[in-house]
Amino acid sequence: MSNIEERRVVLNCTSYSMPGQIHVIRHEANEDVILCEEMPELNFYGIADGQSRKKYCRIGAELALQEVRDYLVENPMKDLFSYRYVDEIRFGIINRIRKKLVQLSDNYQADICEFSSTVLALAIDSKTGMYMFVHLGDGGIIGKRTDGSLYVVSGPDNGITSAYTWLTTSQSALSHVQIGFGNVTKYNRMVMFSDGATEICKGNTINSHAAVLIEKSKDHSAIYEYVKGRHNMDDTSVVMIDVL
Repeated sequence: MSNIEERRVVLNCTSYSMPGQIHVIRHEANEDVILCEEMPELNFYGIADGQSRKKYCRIGAELALQEVRDYLVENPMKDLFSYRYVDEIRFGIINRIRKKLVQLSDNYQADICEFSSTVLALAIDSKTGMYMFVHLGDGGIIGKRTDGSLYVVSGPDNGITSAYTWLTTSQSALSHVQIGFGNVTKYNRMVMFSDGATEICKGNTINSHAAVLIEKSKDHSAIYEYVKGRHNMDDTSVVMIDVL
């Protein structure tokens, strides 16, 4: 057995989510959903942001993350890496999400758009360190490389302006799903965040203060306290993964 087959990647993950001030004022629930699962062969981390003012957006967000997770569990990472056409992966993921959303729409007797959300997911093979991300909409992933530099692994894909984004129910969702591959052993830390965390990254620009916290802080508490102290109007979720 080769060394790469024997090696197991050790990861430490923490997550944080808080409702935006506009939801606090209106006594509304946080519409961000976080799903993090560490399985024997795969670690899965995801954030889905339910579309504002949609009645069942949290339910749709939870379903979207579950469907991405199940797709990645059913399709080994090494096989996905070898796919010649990434469009096949995009179709496989969006197709299964949309099928389940149609079922939800029927079950709840509600328009499918009531279940709309974005999707941001990162799956890491626990043996090899190979990773794949799935990203539809805003939010993003930042990686701190082993040389200390920061890199936007996946940035937001907005519509006409930054106020618009692509959702699981968008007609052109298939064309806007970002798929990417890499190896997590090239990083010390990966940070995932919803669009509410503009003090971490806005578009593809990393905030200078957040950059220092991501680069220098030995634990995750500093970045969470920084985000919490901004009292954002939008829901804010952060998932931080250290590669040990």
